[in-house]
Order: sequence, then C-alpha cells, then structure tokens
Amino acid sequence: MKTVVTRFKILYTQFLMKSGIPHKDMPEEYVTKTERLLCMYRHMRMIRLFDAKSLSLQRQGRAGTNASTEGEEGYAVGYASAMTDHEAVIGATHIHVPHYRQNAAMLWFDKDKEAALMRILLYWGGSELGNLAPESHPDDHPMSVPIGTQVGLAQGRAFALKVRKERRAVVCICGDGATSTGDFNAGINFAGVLKVPLVVIVTNNQYAISVPRERQSAAQTFAQKGIAAGVHCEQVDGNDVLAVHYAVYQALKRAVDESLPSVIEAITYRLGAHTTADDPTKYRDDTEVAAAREIDPLLRMRRFLDRLKIWDDEKEAVYCAWAEARIEAAVKRYEDHVLRNPLTLAQVYEHQVAVPHYTLKRERELALAYQKALVQVETKE
Repeated sequence: MKTVVTRFKILYTQFLMKSGIPHKDMPEEYVTKTERLLCMYRHMRMIRLFDAKSLSLQRQGRAGTNASTEGEEGYAVGYASAMTDHEAVIGATHIHVPHYRQNAAMLWFDKDKEAALMRILLYWGGSELGNLAPESHPDDHPMSVPIGTQVGLAQGRAFALKVRKERRAVVCICGDGATSTGDFNAGINFAGVLKVPLVVIVTNNQYAISVPRERQSAAQTFAQKGIAAGVHCEQVDGNDVLAVHYAVYQALKRAVDESLPSVIEAITYRLGAHTTADDPTKYRDDTEVAAAREIDPLLRMRRFLDRLKIWDDEKEAVYCAWAEARIEAAVKRYEDHVLRNPLTLAQVYEHQVAVPHYTLKRERELALAYQKALVQVETKE
C-alpha cells in the first residue's frame, strides 16, 4: 500500500508587472506611502550610478576588483527597507549578515551615504576598514566572500538572540550557488530544529559565477531546499522591490513574534559581470541579457512612479546630478584616505602567514605602485 505522507507548495509573490502596472492584490500602502516609494527608487538609482563609477575606477587602476550589483538593486533595497521599517515597529535593530554584493543594502542602512560608498571602495581596495558597520546597524557582519559560510554564522547569531530573549532577527543573504554547499544546508537545518529568528534570502541571479542555474541544481526552486529543514519557504520576484519588501517584512514578523525561520528565494538577474575580473560574454549571449534588461528592477519601479505621477525626467536629472556629486565626494574621501594612510592597502599582506607565500611580494608591489601613482596624480594637480 502506498499513501501520500505530505505535500508541499512554494508560493511566489509579485506586485508589479514589468510594465510597472500593479497587480490588484497589491496592498494599498504600496501606493499611498509615496515618500517610501521615492526613497526606494532614489537608492536604487544611486547604487546603479555607483556601480558604473566603480567599474570605471577599477579599469583606471584606481580601485580594486569589485562585484557588480547592476540588476540586483531591487531585492537589496526591498529587504533592507523591510528591515528598517520593521525595526521602527519593534524598537530594536536586526542583524544583517551579507555576502559580497550587498552595496545597495549597505547604502540604505547608513545615513552618511558618502561614508557608506567610501567603505565599499575601501573594502574592495583591500582594507578591512571597509567592513566597519554603520552606526545605525552596529551588530552587522562584514561582507562574506567565501560561499555559503555566512549561513551557519547567521544561524548561530539567531540562536543567541533566542537564548537571550531579544526581540529581533538575523537576515542572511547568500547566492544561489551557496545552496549547494554544506554550510548552507547545515545552517538552515539547525535553524529549523532550533526554531531561531532567522531569515535567509537566496539571491537567484541565474549564475554562480559562470555556472548557470540549470547546472547547479535539479530542484524546481531553490526555495524548496528549506522544506527538508522544516522552515517556511517561498519565492519572490527579486526585480519587484515592493514584493521583496512585503515578503521579508512578513518573514521578520514570523521570526520575531514566533521565532520561526524562513528561506526566501529572490529571483533576479545579474546584468553585469560577476566581478570586474569576469568576462560574462564567455558563458552567456547578448539576447539573454537583452531580455533580462526588459525586467530591470529600476526600469520597472520608474514606470510605476510615472503612473503615480510622482516622478519625471526633470526630477530624475536633478537627483542624478546630486547623487553623482555624492559619489565623486566618496571617491575623493577614499583616495585621500589611501594617501594619508600608506599602509591601508599593503597592510593586508603583513603577518598573514608564518612563511610568506611567493605571491605576497608581487601583491605588495602592486599595492605600493598604486599608492605611488596616487601621490603623483596629487602632485600634478
């Protein structure tokens, strides 16, 4: 005899169609709270401009290798804004455990936008000063480049919150490739067993570096990987900033009020390269990228704001000019810091191993050459 023991389903949330037209079931607050809508859009626009500037700086040899965020601004601003909105309700600060592509979220959390952008440049320039948390989020973790390792750490932090009976949660971000690691599976397994206030957001941007989604997993969704761990699982349109805000806000309520963990798969697309050291043309074609640009989260949100008649080309131009000035100021603060602190980039190679690796000499030379070039530019000016 065979019987069905149990069944599972994965719900998918989308509020805005790619045209910017909202679905009928979108909560009214996402129309009436116009200042929040504008704030979301402005942050997405600023980080898009910063992404382009970062690429230019790296190509000029003025910044280190960095990870592109183009196309992923929607889900990042969505979950970051959900965190701060929920924090205002509970009167406590959640803990952010990012991976290495969370520029938009880190910009959202920091009131000093220039300082936030400067720290991102410092981090990718080789300075651990770039990992300093903003004053508004003092318990946040540094960026995690190793794949999946942050999930277990986030689960541990969430368990500590539960033991201390603190009414707040941990929000951990990882990529789709991380769901294939032991760290991810062990982390969410313990989260389910211990029932901790943890929200894990899986960024499904379709590629783990150069490996496409279909070669990573035979599972229909990445979200369902949380089912085996006994946690709440769902999908959300990661290019819909409002849908992400809603899904994460509800997950935070479950985490704080009931100590229930969640896995949320945010479906998006990485429009740029994996990092500035990557050439995506080797593993994906232009037609695929062109199709992805049609569902760009920035474009979708702009269309929605146009429908509400609260934004236009003139406001866009004024804001972009202001944002670009802030970005240039952040770059100047970064380069001034490097000039004033000659070991900022080189110190990462000191006291690293008992027996120096043969590559350390070359890396140190490159760092010092960069600092020397900066001094020469400063002198000419």
